[in-house]
Amino acid sequence: MTNVSVGMPAVDFVVGLVRSKKEIESIDFVSYPVAPSFEVRLSKNDELHRESEIESLLAVIRKSKAPLWAILASYYLQTRGVEGLAREALLHDNTGATTWTIPRRELSVEGLEEIVDDLGSAYALSASSKVTLSDGSIGHLPMIDFRCEPSDDNLRAVTDVARAIGERSGAFLNSGNSYHYYGLNVLGERDWVAFLGKCLLFAPLVDVRYIGHRLIDGHCRLRLSRIGAKPVPTVVEVFFADGGSGE
Repeated sequence: MTNVSVGMPAVDFVVGLVRSKKEIESIDFVSYPVAPSFEVRLSKNDELHRESEIESLLAVIRKSKAPLWAILASYYLQTRGVEGLAREALLHDNTGATTWTIPRRELSVEGLEEIVDDLGSAYALSASSKVTLSDGSIGHLPMIDFRCEPSDDNLRAVTDVARAIGERSGAFLNSGNSYHYYGLNVLGERDWVAFLGKCLLFAPLVDVRYIGHRLIDGHCRLRLSRIGAKPVPTVVEVFFADGGSGE
């Protein structure tokens, strides 16, 4: 894929990526209802609304660089045990999700934008890593959801992570709160699992809960559309095996 450029919206990028891979027969997309994250659900739990406990928790947060969800989860385990945490931690709800399988030759920016428009603001559309190849086998596009604020330093860090786990070419998109990564090569299913395993070794820079949910589903997915205040993800960096850039 050589026509990718900085500032390209996620839909345009994914369409260009898939269309450039002649071995791909079709790709899945998933629409899903917008729902609060694990850390939001924990932070709004009534049991945490005791003033003294809130102050204690804020003190821990100020001293730590760990993700908020990890701090909240640790706090729950220490103060209430696993029972108070398990319901929220294990929630994996695909109710209302719809999978769209689109042949590569029929894939278009206009078609995906029409789906997004029809979904409305209560739903989001994501690209799935899962692709069906021309020989009938299943492959995956490498995808990572990072957990770090967008900045020049963090962009260099996530690029170093991608290279360290063996990615030879890929693109980073600013998701509004962090970065989404797409590898530009298709992986077999065993290599995809190994890829996710390597990603886990870079937690908390990599979102470990994202990987857990994606392993349960059997595919990764990354958001293409706007969610509330979060904008449409856009390309901010591209790298290739020769060390070049797509800018």
